[in-house]
Amino acid sequence: MVLFMCLLLLGLQDSQVLVLSNGQFIVCTKYERANGQVTIYRDGQVFRLPDKSIDWPKTEQEQQKQAEPTKPKPKVKPAVPKPKADRAPIVLTNDNFKSSSPTLETIRVPFTSIGNTVIVDITINGQGPYQILVDTGASITVIEPDLALRLGTRGGRLLNLSGVGGGIQSEQVKLDEISIGGAIQKEFMVAAHAIEATKVLGVIGLLGQDFLGRYRMELDSVAKTMALTPHGITPMPSQASQIEALNRLVEEQPGRMQQFRQAYDQLNRLYQTYMKGARPDGVSSTLSSVTASLNDFKNYSHRVEQSLGRVDKQTLTADQKRAAMKFTACFAELDSFLREAIQLSQLMKRSFSSPDANHNELDQKAVSLQREQRSYESCQN
Repeated sequence: MVLFMCLLLLGLQDSQVLVLSNGQFIVCTKYERANGQVTIYRDGQVFRLPDKSIDWPKTEQEQQKQAEPTKPKPKVKPAVPKPKADRAPIVLTNDNFKSSSPTLETIRVPFTSIGNTVIVDITINGQGPYQILVDTGASITVIEPDLALRLGTRGGRLLNLSGVGGGIQSEQVKLDEISIGGAIQKEFMVAAHAIEATKVLGVIGLLGQDFLGRYRMELDSVAKTMALTPHGITPMPSQASQIEALNRLVEEQPGRMQQFRQAYDQLNRLYQTYMKGARPDGVSSTLSSVTASLNDFKNYSHRVEQSLGRVDKQTLTADQKRAAMKFTACFAELDSFLREAIQLSQLMKRSFSSPDANHNELDQKAVSLQREQRSYESCQN
């Protein structure tokens, strides 16, 4: 029996991969570099990052690897795990805010620190990057007046800066867009005010809770990264890691298919042997091995199905999308077919060891398996 598994190589051949300076990946449809900015197109969204936030040599290496044919990876000894950091990441969240940002997943950005301060890059209306101080104690984001008024428009009222000086009022300025590593807020109001402490640090102002409160914020002092996840969204592994996991499964396909075919052919031969009345020695052990191989392949197909469900289909080519859709559409038939094969193997083991076994039950199970096999092959065609 030949099983037509619709598992094509679902790699990153038609997508672009950018490697950030902090080692994170961004998978996108395309990107453009201009004026110190990188414009990134992904999932129908467009966002910008500072050009210097991309590790361009590593990005080029990654894209060269994606262009090469996928080859089975040689087995290597597992790496010795690094010791866990003593300090757990700091998590801050505020459910009083909801993000209007188009960001749909966790954004991780590198930060620098001077003492206990956290400083990140910010772009304003596509300009920058500038450096800004993260201040979870400030209710309002404050930007140096000259820059705020040059890039924004006056909001028409005064803001009370009680969180950054006590009783000070400042002019409100409307910015079209601010972005922290791709975490974007549109039509964002800030206070235009000069703060002496920020001048000393060489930053343009303070990033307050009016921005930070829209996200679940996690600071990793070991990796020196700040993670921002919009409220109501569960942080998920990056698409690059999801596709890498799928590619690893696809790389296993030839070996898995060979193992399955051997087990299934052996099951067929043993069934014919049983129906002829022969009872060879060691058949119980052989059928145990067959059952284990069929179960292993069934579990493998489930992992493929789950992995396909996590992958952003927009990163796949048209052929890859069709292959993924066919596999998903026929998965129920494949699962039923494998279940019947496993049950037949288990029933044959009992039948070989019992002289009073019910041949009719075995025949019915064999007919049921053939029916499920035809149903799966029909779905594939």
